[in-house]
Amino acid sequence: MSDCPSSPLIRITAGSLGEVPLHGALAASAGLAATGSSLKYRIIQGSDVGSLIGRDDPDSGRILAWEDVIPVPAADLKNLRNKFRGALISERRPATPLKVTSALKSLEPSPLDLAVTLVNNLLDVSRTLLDVSSDRYLSLLLRSLSDFHEVECGPKPRASQSLTTIVSICVRWIAEVAPTGSPYREGGEEEVLSELRAKAESDPAVGGFPAMVERAGDAAARIDEAWETEEGQERLAPGLLEPALTLGHYALALLAKSLKDGE
Repeated sequence: MSDCPSSPLIRITAGSLGEVPLHGALAASAGLAATGSSLKYRIIQGSDVGSLIGRDDPDSGRILAWEDVIPVPAADLKNLRNKFRGALISERRPATPLKVTSALKSLEPSPLDLAVTLVNNLLDVSRTLLDVSSDRYLSLLLRSLSDFHEVECGPKPRASQSLTTIVSICVRWIAEVAPTGSPYREGGEEEVLSELRAKAESDPAVGGFPAMVERAGDAAARIDEAWETEEGQERLAPGLLEPALTLGHYALALLAKSLKDGE
C-alpha cells in the first residue's frame, strides 16, 4: 500500500475525524488537497457523512489505513449469488461468494427473487420422481396447468402455488432430458433455474395461460414424434428444451408478477 490513498473509492480501516473513529467508513475522492500532494476524500457512508478528510490533516482528520473499493452493480452481485443457489446462497456454499454477496442481504428482495426462492424451496422438499420419462413430466405439467387455469383469477396464494409447481416441473424436466455436454446437464437444476431467472429478468412481459398451453402442446408433439419414429427419439431431448425452457420462463415471470401484485 502507498503512503496516500489514490483510488476513487476507499474503505477506511483505521482513521479518525476529531474524536470520532472512522473504521469501516466509505469515502469517495473529492479532488486534490490544498497542497496538491494528496487527495482528499468525502465520507459517503459511516460516521460524519459528508465530511472531508485527508491522509494526515489536522484540520480534517486522519486516514491511517485503508483498502481500495471497486463499485459493482447490484445486478451483477445478484447474478453471482443466483449461480450458487437461485435467489439465496446456502450456508454450506463456499465462504468467498458469501462474503462478496453479503451486502445484498440489506437489499429488499425483488418479486423475482421471491419467486425463485419459492421454486427453490419446492425443489428442496419435493421428492425425486421414480418415473422420469418425458411422458410422466408432461402429465404432471398438464395437470398443474389445469390447476392454474382454475385459480388464475382466484386468490393470489393459490395461483402462486400452481405457478411455483409449474416452474419446478420444468426445471427438473430440463435437467433430466438435457443432452450430454449441455450446461443444464452439467449444472443440473441450479443451472436451469438460473437460466429461467435470467430470461424472466430480461423479458418479464410474457404470455399467460394460452401461451403456456401452446408450449406444452409443442412438447407433447415432440413426445408423440419420438413414439412414432427413431429419428423422433433422437430429436426428443434437444427438441424438448426450447418449449420447456419457454414455458418455465413464462411461469416464473407470471409468478413474480403475481407476487408483486399481491404486495
